Amino acid sequence: MPIQTPNPESSTTRPESSQTMPDQEGVSLVDGTPECEQDIVSDGNLVLIVGAGEKRFRITVQAVRVCSRVLADILDQHNITGADNTGRVYELRLPNDDATAARNAFGSIYPGNPHTDDLRPAEIYDVVMFARKYEMIPEFKKVAPNWFRPRYCSRRFHPVHMFFGLEDCWHLMIAAYYMFLDDPDELPDLRFAFSKLSERLVRDENPYYNARLREPVPDGHGIEVDIYCKTFFLLQNT
Repeated sequence: MPIQTPNPESSTTRPESSQTMPDQEGVSLVDGTPECEQDIVSDGNLVLIVGAGEKRFRITVQAVRVCSRVLADILDQHNITGADNTGRVYELRLPNDDATAARNAFGSIYPGNPHTDDLRPAEIYDVVMFARKYEMIPEFKKVAPNWFRPRYCSRRFHPVHMFFGLEDCWHLMIAAYYMFLDDPDELPDLRFAFSKLSERLVRDENPYYNARLREPVPDGHGIEVDIYCKTFFLLQNT
C-alpha cells in the first residue's frame, strides 16, 4: 500500500518554528455535571470545554496550573486559584484547540487514562503541538520513551524509524525535535530516535520528502529545511 503524503493542515497545529500565544479563554461557574463529560481527573473542579464541538473534560484547577504556566496565567486573570472549598466547578473554554489532542495531552500526564498508552504517530504529533502551544513540553519527558519505543512485529522488535511508514516517521520526527529542543542533553534516547527518523526521510528517494525538506516551498517550514541541512551534513561527513 503506498504511503500517503502527510498533510500538516489536517493536524491540530502545524509545526511552525514559532507559535502565537493562545487568546484569552472564557471562564465561568457551573453547577451539576453535564452529560458526555469525560474525566481526566475524577471529581475535578475545572471543566475544559475544547474545540468547536465543545467537548468537555473534567480535571482540577491545580492540575492545569502545575502543567501549564500559560493556562495558569489565564486562570490568574480570573482569580481562580482552586483553593476555595465552595464546591464550585469552573469552566475553561479552549475553542481553538483540537479536543482529541487536549484529551490525549492531559491524559498522558495523569494516570488512569489507558487510551493514551498507545497513541498513533499523528496523535503524538498533535499532543506535542498542543503542549508546545501551552508550554507543557517538560511534562511529557516521562512518557516520551513510550512514544518512541521499538514496536513488536513478526516475532521481533523494530525501531520506530524502520517500523512506520514515511508519513508516520515525519510526524514522529517533528514531535521528537520539539521534545528535545529546549534541553537536548536530557533525552539522549529521544535524540537518537530523531536522528534515525530524519536520516530515513533524507535518504528516502520519495520526491515529496526531498522537496519538502530541501526547499522552503509555500507549504513547507523553515524547521524542516534546517533539519534536512543538518542531517545531510552529518551523513556526508560519516
